[in-house]
Amino acid sequence: MLRISSTVTDQDVCRIELAGNISGPWVTELAVAVEDRLRRGQHVTLDFGGVAFVSSDGAALIRSLRARGIECVGTSRFVDELLGRANP
Repeated sequence: MLRISSTVTDQDVCRIELAGNISGPWVTELAVAVEDRLRRGQHVTLDFGGVAFVSSDGAALIRSLRARGIECVGTSRFVDELLGRANP
């Protein structure tokens, strides 16, 4: 299960907080949530502070979102390794 919570700090800025597992049907749910915000013209930041697990499909989605300019914060060492980046 994945909890997806959105906080709009400005009309053009949205922080999406994630908690749980990014796997199975939740990968699609996350993609839909992000695309909805992007269609509204908002800058999206994903907060991974509560993420416990990311499947290979979830990691592929996150890599594609990062390639499109989506900022990822609060990632664990596990998520950083999946995304192929050093933990800051």
